[in-house]
Amino acid sequence: MDSVSSGGTPIQHRVPTSDPGARSSDRGGISMRRRMTLEESDHFTGTRRPTQYTQYGKTPNVIRRIRAARSDIGDMGRELYMQPDDIVRLPYILDGRIDEVNSRFSKFLREFRLEDFDGTITPTDEDYELLDRRQNFTSQWASLYYGLKMMLYIDAQFGSSTGEDLNSASSATRRFEINLLHIKAFDYVLYKMIIKYPADCVSDLDRVVQRFFEEMISEYFGETGVVVDHRHVQSNPRVRIFGKAEVDNAANFGPGDIDTLVSVKGVVVRCSNVIPEMTMAAFKCSGKVKTGINAFEKCPQETYEYVIQGEVNEPTSCSKCKNRNCFELWHNMCCFASKQLIKVVELPQSTSAAPQSLIVYAYDDLIDSAMPGDKVEITGIFKTSALRINPRMRTCSSVYRTFINALHIRTEESSKNRMASVPKSLSKLDKNPLNYSQEIVNEIMRLSKCPNIYDLLVKSFAPSIQGRDDVKRGLLCQLFGASNDPASRMRSQINVLLCGDPSTSKSQLLKYVHMLAPRGVYTSGKGSSQVGLTAYVRKDVETHEYVLESGAVVLSDGGICCIDEFDKMDDFAKAILHEVMEQQTVTIAKAGIVATLNARTAILASANPVDSRYDKRKAVVENINLAPSLFSRFDLIYLVLDCIEPTEDKIIAKRLCNSFAGTEQEDPPIDPVTLSRYISFARSNCNPYLTAESRQIIISEYLKMRVVEGSPSKVPCASARQLEGLIRLSQALAKMRLSPKVTPSDAREAARLMKATTFQSLVDPISGRIDFDQLATGLTSAAAKRTEMLLEEVLTTISFITTSEPFANVEGIYERCKAQFRARGEYLERRQVLDALDKLRQDKKIIKNVGGYKVI
Repeated sequence: MDSVSSGGTPIQHRVPTSDPGARSSDRGGISMRRRMTLEESDHFTGTRRPTQYTQYGKTPNVIRRIRAARSDIGDMGRELYMQPDDIVRLPYILDGRIDEVNSRFSKFLREFRLEDFDGTITPTDEDYELLDRRQNFTSQWASLYYGLKMMLYIDAQFGSSTGEDLNSASSATRRFEINLLHIKAFDYVLYKMIIKYPADCVSDLDRVVQRFFEEMISEYFGETGVVVDHRHVQSNPRVRIFGKAEVDNAANFGPGDIDTLVSVKGVVVRCSNVIPEMTMAAFKCSGKVKTGINAFEKCPQETYEYVIQGEVNEPTSCSKCKNRNCFELWHNMCCFASKQLIKVVELPQSTSAAPQSLIVYAYDDLIDSAMPGDKVEITGIFKTSALRINPRMRTCSSVYRTFINALHIRTEESSKNRMASVPKSLSKLDKNPLNYSQEIVNEIMRLSKCPNIYDLLVKSFAPSIQGRDDVKRGLLCQLFGASNDPASRMRSQINVLLCGDPSTSKSQLLKYVHMLAPRGVYTSGKGSSQVGLTAYVRKDVETHEYVLESGAVVLSDGGICCIDEFDKMDDFAKAILHEVMEQQTVTIAKAGIVATLNARTAILASANPVDSRYDKRKAVVENINLAPSLFSRFDLIYLVLDCIEPTEDKIIAKRLCNSFAGTEQEDPPIDPVTLSRYISFARSNCNPYLTAESRQIIISEYLKMRVVEGSPSKVPCASARQLEGLIRLSQALAKMRLSPKVTPSDAREAARLMKATTFQSLVDPISGRIDFDQLATGLTSAAAKRTEMLLEEVLTTISFITTSEPFANVEGIYERCKAQFRARGEYLERRQVLDALDKLRQDKKIIKNVGGYKVI
């Protein structure tokens, strides 16, 4: 016995027998079910072992059949295609009630009506959309929920035109989704059997649905006289079960959960390339057959063996040439299943313990159904496999590794199964407008026609936070984003920075944006490293090759990356964000891997002042520990200060007291679910363009920003980045109305927002003027002028002292300069003098010796 699949189940030895009746005394109901399987296998193949040598063209029929088998339920997916001596190698079925699955599920398909469980099952948006299409069909099957679903499946596979080439349907999706909540309400015994024995049950569900499909497809094409054989069309539906009543916590998985159905929620952090997994091994004899005296020819003997329980029976002797140990593995004729490794990290809110990392294997049509950064709910079979101590030895470790074979993957962005009456919880948001029913789309369009939609959105955004309306307007602009034009090189993401005093709701605003954003990652600056933000290289457990693991900004591709405590990040992590915020990419060159990853994400950051409280006597670049070049990449910079305002303070105090007292708060004009849907719909379907009038206003406002009244005439107060920011803000404001074009009012409001935020934050506290130079140099013009004066004063002082002494010491320089500044009414610190001395030394204007300083 040779091990073929490293990801297979542990080795188990069984006594083979070709007589299915010989095992009638086995435990549970194995004999009845296995006998039924053998009968179906004979009916499907026509004959037994000789069929594997029957040729269709140049491919044996056994190879053609096994390619149609499903791989996500392991060996059970190939049970129908196996021969008797292969079937008896499958695991035992210990529960006799498993024989009832066929009849119970058949009854469910033919009798389940959603209307009969009105008080038990809460209909989803998909249910309403499905039932709305019932009027398009006159067949009696349309009265059944899954009968109607099968009719829609057939219609999608073959089209309404009977002249269409049926074989083209094989490229279409074969998923036929079954909601476990429906099964639980209809037949609780069947539900529990599916949870306990998913592989066996799903195999039976496929057969029942296959017969259901045959019966309905005959009726579908019966009136036209078209004869359809599903075995040749290869469009049999494949059951995908989802909707387990309880979402599992990976930390609680134990030995009792092995081979049971589980459901977990998490974030995808890595998807591998497609991995081939052998399901059938082809062997070819390498011996020779004697055809005459001293005449030999190559033996034509071939044999095919299934990979069962991770093992394959290698033939030991050839019946044709009578040689022993002469078979070689024939790779070209082996069957492989397409497999993809998906690494998932549990969502923090789904468990009180530390989030667990899970390995998930997706097969066939589930490959690429989720991408890194997607929030997913995975329904699958919890499996284990043995680990070899040495790859060259058959000895296995007693500690097994665990993984999940996915049966269904549902992303939060593409979920159709949200409740129609969803509680106002931000963790249950439907964010993909492509799946919205017509009723939801009509509601979105009705909202967009409201004349005061802009104010309604502001009032509905973070209603628990009092005031901060301009901050909310800017964050709404970030959520809606600018027009996404693939032909344009301009980024459509809007970057926002919140900086100011502690306890001003900055973190709460970040969390609210994170909940509403279609996708993204929330992280803290202190706990984020350079590789944690971008990507890191690690060795893959399966292939032992170096692979890239995505970081926060890569996982947020297409969404918003929220970074709290932005000022506390290390300098290396901040430096990597320069490329992300402007070029929207991340370049990696590590361990022989050179790659450029997409990071088309908007950055929302919050930062606290260096001295905890914001010092109004200093400029923003002096208060916040950020590089000036990073400041300039933010479209909107908000100063969120804690000012004494009795009226606002009283309102905030009342609101907090009512919240702790349990008093009901007034509902926002637009609930969070509808707001999230509205934002997602606008992001995907609305791309407003600039009209001639709006372009003129943007140009005019930009020229005014270049030379702001009160600023030095020769110093520009805006750059091309501010012009691009104006365009992005104008388009985002137009998106809020789902308008196809940017109006002049949008352009004026964008200019007002930029002046009220970014430009006000750049006011020099000394001169009272807007100083754009601080984004380029890190100093205001007044501070730069004062520094230049100090350098001249220190240089003059050293020259004066060294006329009478060999060197000038630090104390003497500081006292003389301090007196000069005091005479002008200014204060001078010792640290400033030391910085000036270091600067003069770097410029090679002075030298330092043991005795002090001297001018060169």
